[in-house]
Amino acid sequence: MIRVFSAGLAACVLYAGCTGSIPEQAAADASADLLPADSSPADVTPAETTPDAREDSLCAPPAGLSGTPSSIADVVALANAMLARQPSGQGLLLPCFLQSLARPLAVLASSGPFSAQPAVGQRSPRIFLFSGNLVLSVATEGLGSDVLELAEYVTTTRSIKGEVAFPVEAPLSPAAPYDHVLEPTGTPTTRCALCHSPEEPVSGDGSLNRYISDVIRPAADEVVALPFVDAQRTACDPRQEPWRCLILSAVFGHGPVTQGSFSKDARTIY
Repeated sequence: MIRVFSAGLAACVLYAGCTGSIPEQAAADASADLLPADSSPADVTPAETTPDAREDSLCAPPAGLSGTPSSIADVVALANAMLARQPSGQGLLLPCFLQSLARPLAVLASSGPFSAQPAVGQRSPRIFLFSGNLVLSVATEGLGSDVLELAEYVTTTRSIKGEVAFPVEAPLSPAAPYDHVLEPTGTPTTRCALCHSPEEPVSGDGSLNRYISDVIRPAADEVVALPFVDAQRTACDPRQEPWRCLILSAVFGHGPVTQGSFSKDARTIY
């Protein structure tokens, strides 16, 4: 399929949008906390992604909190409550948070390379998770794979953007997800605006620097079949790709997933 590449799309690719990346050594260190010492590819199954029931409980929603966050504020509340239950000196890891999300979980995988969380081919897609009025996204590996991107719908084509960097090592403030995407130069805009424009501030927002911008959906030919992605989970070798295995297993290894979708009214990046 022939793509039409605009100047704005080129800028998105060069700027890399809203997120950062996770160093390889940090990924290996984080995965060591969640994988058994004697793991092999066959060990990473829905029943055995974590070493024991105690660790599974650390990655479940605490009593009184839902595993179906429907707002960015809900994500903050869930992350903070889960952080309080982690062992002393250990932050909350992204795979642990993903594991806490209620199942069945609506999921869409994209092979699109033009994003702050670019896919690394179909084997390592960007993964969108649909939870109530909220869309969460993660990168399977590489750029942006230490960040949970958040989009809270205002309409089917516009959403409030935020993100949480992992591991979470201290309680998040209500403003933290919104502050994390602010343009660091002090310009009153977010780093997401380059790809998701037009952008506007949420009116009457007080101390929260929240901005609304366009929802961008993957192109139809970038959607990766969920059975194919689940097969990547079962084939993943945690000795070779520990972080990738953890992300895939956190999404696909803890209960049923269903095909999620964006509104057809939302635009693509092309």
